[in-house]
Order: sequence, then structure tokens, then C-alpha cells
Amino acid sequence: WYTRKETEENNMRVRARIDKSFETMEIQVCSNELTPQVKQMVEDISAFVMDYDHNNTIAGLQETHYAFYKTVRDAHPDIPIIFVSRPVYLREPSAEQLSRIEIIKDTYNKAVASGDANVYFVCGDDFFPKDYPDLYMVDGTHPNDLGMYYIAKAIYPVLKSALDK
Repeated sequence: WYTRKETEENNMRVRARIDKSFETMEIQVCSNELTPQVKQMVEDISAFVMDYDHNNTIAGLQETHYAFYKTVRDAHPDIPIIFVSRPVYLREPSAEQLSRIEIIKDTYNKAVASGDANVYFVCGDDFFPKDYPDLYMVDGTHPNDLGMYYIAKAIYPVLKSALDK
């Protein structure tokens, strides 16, 4: 797990690369009961990066992912929403990782099909170079500083482009 200090340091690295000042908020939840709290926690936001599949079963993700998107979209009809799947550290994603990616892509595709032109998808399989996957994580699951750099490097251009529209 990351400490609050490490999280803020990573957020500062991302903010430093974007040409305008902005605040970041990290919401960490280890259950499927997030949806009611979202409306209260995110009152005034410019974009939402939905990195939502880490502490969830595949069934829980399938059941809640689109509904979670709808909660955010209903509260914020005009902001960019960027769907992000969890990092894939191996050369090839596992069957479980592929299932998670498909659930998130399905939410993205449903959003686009319903007319939402302000959604984006960043696949965690594209975060890291495939050589030496152990260089990017501390414990087989969590990214280290180099891993966070590559994650920010993948999300940053999508976030910047969305905010510049």
C-alpha cells in the first residue's frame, strides 16, 4: 500500500507535467459500496480518472462498473471521464486481466454508444515496456516509482487532451 505522502508525491509529478495547476483527489475503497459516497465527495471536478478494478472481484466489477460511471456522469455531465484498467506487469495479460479489461471496455463502449463523446479508455496492458516486468512493481501488485512514472506517462496525454478541449 502507498502512504499518503507517496500518493501526493506521485500526484505532484503528474501536475508538474500539465501546463495548468490542478488539484487531485484519490478515493480508495475496498468494497463495492462506493457509489453513494461519490456524489458527496466529488462536487467540483474537472475530470474523473476511473481506476476502479483493483479491489473488486470480476463479478463485482461487472455488476458495478457501468453503474459507477453513470453515477459520476449524472453528477457531472460535461467532464471528461477516463476509464483505466489495472496495470499488467506480465508480458501477456492473464485470463482474469483480460476479463477485467473487457468489462471496462464494455462500459466505455456503452457510454460512447449512448452518445457520451467525453469518455476515454487507457489500457493497463499498455503502461509498461514488456522487458523486465519486475522493475515496475514493489510486491508483484503495486507499482514502484518507475511504475508510477510509466502509468502517469500513459494517462497524461489522454488527460491533457481531454482537459484542453
